[in-house]
Amino acid sequence: MRVVLWMSWLLPLWLGCGADERGGGGVASGGLATSGGLATSGGGGVAGGGAGGTGAGGTTTAPGYCFDGTVDVKGGAPNTATTTHYRLIAELPEDRTEEMARLLESSWEAFAAFFGEAPSDDGPHTVKLFADHDAWAAGLQADGLGVPANAGGYYDPNSGVAYLFAQPTRYFTQVLLLHEAAHQYHRLTGAPTGLPAWYGEGVAEYLSRHDWDGKCVKLGVLPLLTEEDYPAQALVEVSGFGVDLDGIVAGATNASRPLAMAVFRFFETEVDSFVSFRADVDGGANVYDAFNAKVGLPSDFEQAFTSWLGGEQEPLTPIFIEWQHVGPTSVVGDSAPFAIAAVKNDVTHFETAFDALPPGASAGVLLSFDDAANWNGFVIDEDGVTSSFEVVGGKATWWGQGAVAAAESHKIAVDHVAPGKVDITIDGDPFASLDIAAAPAGGLALNAGRVKFRDIAWQ
Repeated sequence: MRVVLWMSWLLPLWLGCGADERGGGGVASGGLATSGGLATSGGGGVAGGGAGGTGAGGTTTAPGYCFDGTVDVKGGAPNTATTTHYRLIAELPEDRTEEMARLLESSWEAFAAFFGEAPSDDGPHTVKLFADHDAWAAGLQADGLGVPANAGGYYDPNSGVAYLFAQPTRYFTQVLLLHEAAHQYHRLTGAPTGLPAWYGEGVAEYLSRHDWDGKCVKLGVLPLLTEEDYPAQALVEVSGFGVDLDGIVAGATNASRPLAMAVFRFFETEVDSFVSFRADVDGGANVYDAFNAKVGLPSDFEQAFTSWLGGEQEPLTPIFIEWQHVGPTSVVGDSAPFAIAAVKNDVTHFETAFDALPPGASAGVLLSFDDAANWNGFVIDEDGVTSSFEVVGGKATWWGQGAVAAAESHKIAVDHVAPGKVDITIDGDPFASLDIAAAPAGGLALNAGRVKFRDIAWQ
């Protein structure tokens, strides 16, 4: 059976936002190397003491710091959610307010592990999360504060209150929440104000990238994918203009947010003595002098940093939104129309699994991709009915491909076996051999629902 429709209703990747500059659509260059077996994301991050386990790539699959205690939620306009260390005032639905309070509380011990100490003031510390930019601006002004330009959040070091507003995607709202909470915690430990942007903003950007499964958090990770894709933005900037690490560390050269995060992440994850440097700076030492004393001459690291950045890239890119990073091998897709996400590098094999689908949803894998108007995919619906589809010039043709037994979960794999040919395996059994029109690709495909994809791997 064949069904033809135009894809004009699909949402493009890029959405304008006042929080930060957003990246454009399409498949970005770079990504993780995929040779030598199945690749997954992960690595880095603030290690934790929670339950562990390993994924296909040997990375920790359970984030490290967990909170399963009580959140006191008082409904209203706005809602207020209180935990031991936080008071979150949020213009969000009540269930989302509670989740964000759990994310904050889970992060408290992760912040303590990273900064090496807990503040003497246990809180609860106030975080205000507004529905949009205008509400955020009004809230700042009501508290006697100015409205920062081109920002999505602000931490006031005088009152100790963090302010932010909801972003176009769930994950970036969580990123911004943790970013402002990181500023708040950093200051509570006694860190000085007026730090160079690469350090003061870099630490908050670094910590804000996180795994979160609704109960446990791990900070400082490299996500599988984000719409903003700061590592790719930093790579474009460095590739085009080079990097002046001496000027950046001294505060004489401005670093964009993506570059500040990349510089901080490089030294935090690659240079052991950086931890000692951080302790000195947070204790009030001059940043440039402390760096030279504890780490070395900044310019000596420029070649290593540039080489590292080329490999330290988010491995997948969203083509249509939205996608929410969950952990090293899992993401949540949520879209009324079709949403796809592609591995950036060439692949010969891609696999994923998902559990019971919501009514009307179908989920599967991306088979090929040239651009947003030319690609192929394959999906299964809640009843086990399968379909392949070919998008050419924005027009999609759906082909019924039969059915498998309905099950509580499915695992789908695609192998590129010859030019223009793929083999599909479902739940370990060969299912179909299909032709593809666009360039071979691997990735995720979702239609009409909210689905958690897990066990994502490729080679």
